[in-house]
Amino acid sequence: MAFAARREASLARFRTLGYDPAPMLLAARASFLRHRVRRMALFILALFGFAAPSRAEDVGLRIRFGLHDRQPNDWSGKIEVSPGRVVGIDGWRFAGRDRASGSEWVAMTDRVARRSNRPGAKGGGGKMLDNGVLVSLASVDDSSRVDVTTSRGDFSFALSDVPF
Repeated sequence: MAFAARREASLARFRTLGYDPAPMLLAARASFLRHRVRRMALFILALFGFAAPSRAEDVGLRIRFGLHDRQPNDWSGKIEVSPGRVVGIDGWRFAGRDRASGSEWVAMTDRVARRSNRPGAKGGGGKMLDNGVLVSLASVDDSSRVDVTTSRGDFSFALSDVPF
């Protein structure tokens, strides 16, 4: 049975039940057009979004220190970004004397204290716990270069090298 014949048979059933199929057909047609317009708009946005040069934006980074430390180590340092600026810095897993201010921090990796259920047992000697900083950057783009200076060594990277 051809499409037109099936359609007419379906419309005839609606009419025999006392329903007017015209509003349903208009709603279905409008829904189809809305879907098509949405798809076209998304295509245009994607086309121009990928073609436009990257613009400056805000970025947040977590930089971890001491992942392979076997002994407590000092990881104090500072961070710089160009082009762009450091808006804020917070500690991640900071404890004790660790602190952060401006674009600098003081941080030490340390051992996790062991717990014991035995009365009189002493803690200490647990596994090493890494820590790090949460850095907020502003007015950066893919070409921005981040320079990190620590007491254990320096490193740098481009934001385009960081997977998001």
